[in-house]
Amino acid sequence: MKNIHLFLIILIAFFYQSCNQKYKNLEIGENEIEAYCTAYEKLNRNHKDFLIYISGREEIDSTVVKNYDEISQIIDNAGFIEPNLFLAVNNKISPVIEIIKNNSDVERYPGLSTPNLDFLETAAAEYRNLLKDTNLTVKKVEHYKQSLEQIESTLNNLTDKQKKNEKWINLTKKQAKENCNLDLSENSIMKLTIFEKEISEL
Repeated sequence: MKNIHLFLIILIAFFYQSCNQKYKNLEIGENEIEAYCTAYEKLNRNHKDFLIYISGREEIDSTVVKNYDEISQIIDNAGFIEPNLFLAVNNKISPVIEIIKNNSDVERYPGLSTPNLDFLETAAAEYRNLLKDTNLTVKKVEHYKQSLEQIESTLNNLTDKQKKNEKWINLTKKQAKENCNLDLSENSIMKLTIFEKEISEL
């Protein structure tokens, strides 16, 4: 009987150790980050106690989590095969979120959606060519000048913001690699920057 009891203890210990090691070398790509943000936002609205529970944990005990089935369904719908995979991603992403929070004084534009700058540059060049026409009426000249000024202003503004975003991306990428051993894409960094801003405002 004692041998059986000892065997069960060893088996349980082995099981938990296996679970802890299962996602040890998990790679974090854009798909994982997209799924994580989707799940986290829903959990943050309705199951904050679960997010508090998993903080610092390596394993989820389903027997002590309230509304576990509902939580598991949210995580599954987001694209995770099991809650412990979500937990593993959370443990890798949380330090990056902290990096973003700690650099809040660095200028960035997380919600910036820029049109193709080449298109704006082409449009500006076309208006400059139009203004070379000596036969233009005063009204046409004024219209073209106003249009050119608006395009150049938009172009300069977007170019400046893009440069600031590039500095932000490079800073976050460097710190994520050094502190978290994560190689994140530019899209992933901006997604997490938007995500951090959104959950901070909730």
